[in-house]
Amino acid sequence: HAALHRALYEYQGPVAVRYPRGGELAFREDTMANNVAVVRAGSDITIVSYGILLNEAISAAQMLQENGFSTEIIKLNELTGGYEEALASVRKTGRVVVAEECVEAGCVAQTFALALSEAGVFPRAFRAVNLGNRFIPQASVRELYARYGIDANGIADAAREALKHD
Repeated sequence: HAALHRALYEYQGPVAVRYPRGGELAFREDTMANNVAVVRAGSDITIVSYGILLNEAISAAQMLQENGFSTEIIKLNELTGGYEEALASVRKTGRVVVAEECVEAGCVAQTFALALSEAGVFPRAFRAVNLGNRFIPQASVRELYARYGIDANGIADAAREALKHD
């Protein structure tokens, strides 16, 4: 409700309001009071995500925990900046994976990489997990997530690669 209130009464100009679909999602906590929310605290790597893909990031963190890695999950509630908590997380862990359900051109990972650089935060490893720059054919969401590596397995694999950098 806080985000809708801000959209209606505090912002000037157009805003986009997203309506979540899929009531079976694992993450249900209301984090909309802030631009960025720490969903899970960790110390080895940061995974930044937003929207429905956050559930895949949470599952990836559970997989990584089974491998002995502590994963911090950052949820972006606004995609246009105000990343201070996310920057602090990457400063702490030294490694980051940005997981998103979009094409690469103009993605949040690019914006976040610039924000890191401007803040003087240079992680040992940075991975962007997204659909790349290609045409995406018709298929079920599950099939597409697996095919393009944006499911929990793909996110965990990207994190494992990032964790190899010391």
